[in-house]
Amino acid sequence: MSKYVEMMYYGTSSNVTWQYGENAFTLQRPEGERRFYVYVPKVYTDAHPIGVHFSFHGLGDTCENYGRGVGFSDYAEKMTPSFLYVYPCGYSGLIGTAWHAGTCCEQSTDDVQFVRDMLSFLQSNFHVNTSQIWSSGFSNGAMFSERLACEAADVFSAVASVSGVVCIEPGNSAGLTSCDKAFKRPVNVLQIHGDADPVVPWTGDAILGFPTVPDDMSAWATRNKCGSPSNETLITTDFYQTLYSDCGSNVSMELVRHKGGAHQWPMVTGFETTDYIARFFARSAGYN
Repeated sequence: MSKYVEMMYYGTSSNVTWQYGENAFTLQRPEGERRFYVYVPKVYTDAHPIGVHFSFHGLGDTCENYGRGVGFSDYAEKMTPSFLYVYPCGYSGLIGTAWHAGTCCEQSTDDVQFVRDMLSFLQSNFHVNTSQIWSSGFSNGAMFSERLACEAADVFSAVASVSGVVCIEPGNSAGLTSCDKAFKRPVNVLQIHGDADPVVPWTGDAILGFPTVPDDMSAWATRNKCGSPSNETLITTDFYQTLYSDCGSNVSMELVRHKGGAHQWPMVTGFETTDYIARFFARSAGYN
């Protein structure tokens, strides 16, 4: 297990103690104390602004298990542009640790404001590049990342959703409409989804309030003022890519369909989800 510095944080204080590598901080929120981790890469100095990559775990997982497991800290160290890697902890409610993404899964917390509070903390203590704020997540965390693209597009320039969809209350097509109403500006969107996912089905789940993946992406294309999607092309065995062209403000949109894929974060020969997301975010910032 990585070593980390743990700090309690209240209000808007700055100049907290931090170290290179993993740090743990706690914010005081109306629902109680909320923990989040910040990985600071060795390339960071106050002299140069750095982006921020928030990544959100799925229902019932822990921030430690997920945040360390997906491995974005390695990319914070080796990729250009580098970034602060933030992996927050969901609220522990009746059904486990979760995010208020909408119909799934925790509905008693204002997690969008929690993210804004974390960003305020980072801006008080690090030299943050506000044009490179990104969000990724898996399952419930992916749904929450998509909610952030709906309701905090003033903050986020790119999001990546793995096995998730927009499910803002009341869910289904009405949830997509709720996103339309909240949406502020074009945002880069990457969706990676297995077409045999039994938890968040490709074909949707009306009872749980999940739209179909094609409907979710079509709604994002409309919000981003994109042209028609490309024909699906093979990336590697069982992974197919659809690109959306001529989007507003030169944003990018991409759907990756995992043929036969279940509810998972694919890390297989020829397609590693962590690497794919990191490179998508880098391209969204103008780096190849």
